[in-house]
Amino acid sequence: MNAFWKFGVDYFKVMGHGIDWVFPIDADEVLVQADPEVDLFEFLNSWRSADAAIAVGMWCTAASAEVMEQLNPAENLDAAFPVVAGYDAAPATKIAFRVGPNVELDMGNHFAFGCIKDSSDVTSLNAFGLFLLHHPFRSRRQLRSKITNGVKALMAASGLPAHYGSHWRRSYENYMSRGEAYIEDELVEFCRRTAELSALLADQGQHASETIPSPHVLSP
Repeated sequence: MNAFWKFGVDYFKVMGHGIDWVFPIDADEVLVQADPEVDLFEFLNSWRSADAAIAVGMWCTAASAEVMEQLNPAENLDAAFPVVAGYDAAPATKIAFRVGPNVELDMGNHFAFGCIKDSSDVTSLNAFGLFLLHHPFRSRRQLRSKITNGVKALMAASGLPAHYGSHWRRSYENYMSRGEAYIEDELVEFCRRTAELSALLADQGQHASETIPSPHVLSP
């Protein structure tokens, strides 16, 4: 990942465009403006003038109303995954960071080293009207592929700390022992839990993006 973002920064520099901030986004994430009426130029300039070096966000989770066998690639994501709730598992930070000569992005885009001195260099995505919409479990076919391909990638990698990808190793073991029943149980529970939390927020008159706190303790 570090090679990719550094190449991008260098490429745009050669093309005459300076890059101030990098937003590492996974394929199952969408960066969303909480207020779509805010002018994009004004919005981006607010980032350019920010004092912070890292902006931290938390996932908001999106789910389908019912378990799907396969997602139609032509379908609108908002229509396919209309149920949105604040993430209810252990909080996982996702970050944007200011470009600097010593910055190194950690695996999973959860932290960046070499760009902050103390907590005053940290702000939140929410402070800029952003939230990160996460689509982790989309269909039976996608979850099967995610579990098996994820473990293959871990097995092919070398030099990783033992705890990296531990949740995917456990999922793979469960899938190997329980088969399709495990896939079904995971998806049904994910959709149920997300719907329950979404309904709770609706009862409180809130949107998921309004419930994600700015973390007061930041650690890699």
